[in-house]
Amino acid sequence: MNQTNKLPHAKWACKFLFMANGLAYGSIVSRMPAIKNQTDLNEAQLGQALLGLGLGALISFPVAGVILRSIGSRYMALITTCMLLISLLIAGVANSWLTLMIPFCLFGFSMGAMEVAMGVQAINLERLIQKPCMSTLFAMASVGGMIGAGSTFIFSDLEPIKHFSILMVSGLILLGISLPYLVPDPEKVEAEEENHGFKMPPKALFGIGILALCAMVSEGAIADWGALLLSSEKGASEAVAALGYAAFSAVMIFGRLFGDRFREKISDVSLVRVLASIATVGMALVLFCESPAMAIIGFAVVGLGLSVVSPIMFNAAGNQPGVEPAIGVASISTLGYGGMLAGPPLIGLLANNTGLGTALLVVLGLCVLLLLKASWVCGATKNAPLTL
Repeated sequence: MNQTNKLPHAKWACKFLFMANGLAYGSIVSRMPAIKNQTDLNEAQLGQALLGLGLGALISFPVAGVILRSIGSRYMALITTCMLLISLLIAGVANSWLTLMIPFCLFGFSMGAMEVAMGVQAINLERLIQKPCMSTLFAMASVGGMIGAGSTFIFSDLEPIKHFSILMVSGLILLGISLPYLVPDPEKVEAEEENHGFKMPPKALFGIGILALCAMVSEGAIADWGALLLSSEKGASEAVAALGYAAFSAVMIFGRLFGDRFREKISDVSLVRVLASIATVGMALVLFCESPAMAIIGFAVVGLGLSVVSPIMFNAAGNQPGVEPAIGVASISTLGYGGMLAGPPLIGLLANNTGLGTALLVVLGLCVLLLLKASWVCGATKNAPLTL
């Protein structure tokens, strides 16, 4: 099979990776009520077990960058996808706090490491096809999350272990089909093969990481606090309040599906400025309007504004001069996902003292920071051509 014929297979293999990641996460979070009943945990105990997801993810990012440099993104994707599916299965048989905390830690670690491998695969694919595709791949992760949640609706009568077993078998079959078509990593030059230990990333990555943190903290805050803002501050019913995050997510997926077309026509810096301006307007609408309907429209506008920011940051980090893609992606993942995990709880603490509407001014400030510091995306090299 020549390179031209391999390109569609490579695209779909990468799409599967992103979709599998979202599918696993969407499945496990949507089965939380069943897992809670199965383990007989109260809300506080379940919350403590859930910390394992964040802890595992944060540990994985710096470790994944180093491991990936040794074994490559294709084998890293294989190993971490298998770990993710196995941890899902173990969580399905948990019957206590400890037996749930362990698979949650494994799930968080494998999901974080898998996301680093996915990011490098996406960068390799862009180099292969010489066109932007990062945003579309991020959209596939969101689609996978929706499919995972939908599978819970279909298999709600099954015990979690049976549901997760179906997902595991299906995932392993698709992984076996996709693995040969994942994109190979470019050959390392001798200078890159030295010093395989931990080292500080260059200063340029910190700026990109801060922008990723701004976007991902905003996403996490809307996911965690958006519905409560609509119900407590805007007077929306519980059913209407749920529409806020639904509108945000749906428009974000829409924006990501079309984001790569805009990246072909507009520079990343200019696109971030436009998107940050849209997100700022949307967040102002959410916070300062009184109508629940207008606030829901505002959430949709924020979803559009933030939709392509994270894909742009991953691309920029993976194409920094003198930095291996694995290290670049791992570095901003640590900042971005760390902020996504820590930001919403800190906003909750602030809301306890100032009110939720006032606390969420932080998100508005982060959108403004994205707008003002969009130039930090500069410095990434044009994707070098890659062949299969």
